[in-house]
Amino acid sequence: MKEEKEKSIKHFNSTAGEYDSSFDGRFVKVMYEPLLDELDKNVEGKLLDVGCGTGNILCKLVNGKRELFGIDLSENMVRECSKRMEDSAEIKVSDAEHMPYKDNFFDVLICNASFHHYPHPEEVLKEMKRVLKSGGRLLIGEGYAIQPFRAILNLSFHFSDSGDFKSYGKHEFIRMLEDNGFKIDEVKKTSNRTILYIAKA
Repeated sequence: MKEEKEKSIKHFNSTAGEYDSSFDGRFVKVMYEPLLDELDKNVEGKLLDVGCGTGNILCKLVNGKRELFGIDLSENMVRECSKRMEDSAEIKVSDAEHMPYKDNFFDVLICNASFHHYPHPEEVLKEMKRVLKSGGRLLIGEGYAIQPFRAILNLSFHFSDSGDFKSYGKHEFIRMLEDNGFKIDEVKKTSNRTILYIAKA
């Protein structure tokens, strides 16, 4: 599984400067508004963006009340995000399986268009549960495909250099969240190709 992480690092290090105008960058834009609408319910507290990329979501969350944090596996993505956020957020290079934060630290945790890159999703969810306060909110935005297209997509990931690991079905994802101690609040189809999972620790 180390190979998938290395692919992700290489891919996003090479595309960080042009990410916003790339196919990936354009694809995820439709996911921003539904996620930001949900985050209007949490205008204060500590918020972590897991897989923060270039900071497209974090930069829209600066309000003087939230404490913003972001992690990403790609050094170049972190560099781009840090330039954009300046002193408005603490941005670090970090593996989502080993976050550099103490237990029960965050009020809100978001992960948008990043989870399908994680080769050990259960480990990531355990780590998310660890750093979230009891009752803290978890919002995960992902691409969505029905069968048989999802199976074809997952097969294509084996031949991709982008570090994509797995596209999940809705019920599969819900079960994985519940198995790792999260309580589902809501699941929203945010477009014909994207979905948002909202849960509590």
